[in-house]
Amino acid sequence: IPEEVKQYIEDFYSIRSDAPDQIDVNIIYDQLAYFLENPIPINDASRSALQDLFLLSPLQIDALMNYRSEMGPLVDIYELQAVPHMDPGTIKRLEPFITLGKAPSWVQQPLSQLLDEAQATLYLRYNRILEPAKGFKDRGEGQGPAFEGPPGRLFTRFVYRLPKKFSVGVVAEKDPGESFFSGSNPNGFDYHAMHLFVEKPIQSVNRLAIGDYNISLGQGLILHSGFGGGKTAFVNNIKRGGYPIRPHTSMAENTFMRGGAVDFSLSEKWSGLFFYSNRNIDGNIVFGQDTLDSGEPNLVAFSSINNMGMHRTETEIARKGALNDEIVGGRIAYDAHNIQFRVNYFSERFSAPLNRRDDLYNFFVPQSDHYQFVSADYTYIGRNYHFFGETATNGFGIATLNGLMMSPQRNVQMSFMHRYYSPKYFSLNANVFGEVQQAFNEHGFYAGLDWNIKGPFRLSAYADIWTHPWLRFNVDAPSRGNEYLLRLEYYKKRKFTAYLQVRSKTRSLNQRLDGARSAEVLPLERQQWRLHISQKLTKALELRYRGEWLRAKQLNQPPSYGYLLYGDMIYKPMRYPVSFTSRFAIFRSEDFNSRLYAFENNLLYSFSIPAYFDQGVRAYINVRWKVTRGILWEARFARTWINQAESIGSGQNEIEGNTRTEVATQIKLTF
Repeated sequence: IPEEVKQYIEDFYSIRSDAPDQIDVNIIYDQLAYFLENPIPINDASRSALQDLFLLSPLQIDALMNYRSEMGPLVDIYELQAVPHMDPGTIKRLEPFITLGKAPSWVQQPLSQLLDEAQATLYLRYNRILEPAKGFKDRGEGQGPAFEGPPGRLFTRFVYRLPKKFSVGVVAEKDPGESFFSGSNPNGFDYHAMHLFVEKPIQSVNRLAIGDYNISLGQGLILHSGFGGGKTAFVNNIKRGGYPIRPHTSMAENTFMRGGAVDFSLSEKWSGLFFYSNRNIDGNIVFGQDTLDSGEPNLVAFSSINNMGMHRTETEIARKGALNDEIVGGRIAYDAHNIQFRVNYFSERFSAPLNRRDDLYNFFVPQSDHYQFVSADYTYIGRNYHFFGETATNGFGIATLNGLMMSPQRNVQMSFMHRYYSPKYFSLNANVFGEVQQAFNEHGFYAGLDWNIKGPFRLSAYADIWTHPWLRFNVDAPSRGNEYLLRLEYYKKRKFTAYLQVRSKTRSLNQRLDGARSAEVLPLERQQWRLHISQKLTKALELRYRGEWLRAKQLNQPPSYGYLLYGDMIYKPMRYPVSFTSRFAIFRSEDFNSRLYAFENNLLYSFSIPAYFDQGVRAYINVRWKVTRGILWEARFARTWINQAESIGSGQNEIEGNTRTEVATQIKLTF
């Protein structure tokens, strides 16, 4: 994947990196890796296909579709410069993933040609932390280590593809501390996923998935298991879209469907979708005594779903697959030239009822083993504006999200969004725009501006304000918050990029003051300033520099500060098969509230997002060697030094000493 696209992904996620547990970068990375090898035919690509690229805003897609309709097919990639809202940076990022050719229907191709186009890819990856964590050490008194298995992570993925037609694949992983061919995993890997995915097997079937897959409906109010937009540095990418069915190929262990799904056409403008899933997932469970049997404990309820996917300790292993989750659903869709309207439904039944902790903030959460959701979502596209939204109900409350994107001038894009998620509405599978991923207990308004100033400058800004009408976890009263971002970017074609970014976010949290019997809900404000410079010295060598400063202040408490300074080197010679990327960073944060996150280049098709916390130095180097046309080998070494620290981490992940060293290697075989 080109470095400018990696930079785009980092910029896209940089605002959300203060909540890295909500980010699965592999979803977007896998998708782009597929399109890199199988470019989209830009002249006949559908709106959903263009949305699946993640590189274009809805207004840019609208402009491209209108241009094709009025002017006919593009004759050259650089004709995109004539399309409104297509700036040079976007075109450069887009270029490797598109083609002017057309994609033939695979059912019309001879078998020999299909087999010539087929490609099999096998990934084998191993990584680990060299310093032993507490969970790997013997606890004494014959108990052994808390973690059942060895400290390495093993990952493998095999995919056989006919481009844009058919794929079958297997993913398997063992996390650090999980057993391998022993203990609770006598057959090897702890996690497995398999898929069979077909596009257009017959004229009336658009997409068919069997095995493990992801489903995305509307704007995510009832169900969304793929990548979604949010508050990012690309302020107008706030709408979710793309194909509703995708094969599951990532390491996310609890956020996919297992069964079958089909997207089919009913007529030229009407289509349908049906899906079914039945799988065992990890749950925090509540046991009772089975009085009708031998006194063995039986599953009575679950308090939450555990999405971490770790099965290292006795407790984690007991949660593995403890809860059966059965889902059935579908949608009816109407698609015209500028109007889309869909009605979505899904039903979810668990093997035990949800029973949240008896805390006041859970007062409105429905306690049941069966949930049903209905929603309607829409899109209306005008000449220079784009309306979209979704409204959903679970039978107890409603959630609604409605937005407008518009272009009052050729070089200006604006976006507005209103959202209301009732305290009585709740979906475990929602993935929505806002502060609360589950579309629960939030009311807010967002506005964004993207202005391509004449010349090399670009200004981006957004403002978001919200309230939580009811209590939340660690917030014992109704609360409010706001977030603002301003970013000025300078772009010199293929040579130099720099931006200055200012971000401020205020939200409320419980705080127990000295001598107080109970906590007060007080605002916490975080202000971040960032200067980022990227300079391409030659075709092979690129340097990047970043300085970031943060101030965190909670009412009635002194402020705390953090900073991060780093330099990156990316070296990719054209004539030689070896390349590398590296970073050296120094950082300091005075407490948890002033911590900083930064994306790191990692092995192929993966990112890491470490927390820069405390005071110290971090460095890494990644080496890549293209051994032959079908063999790619990579290695990574990264180390963090914390000044005067006696240990790093906490709990079973605590490491004695002041260093944490990561090593990794991966091989990719293509045949």
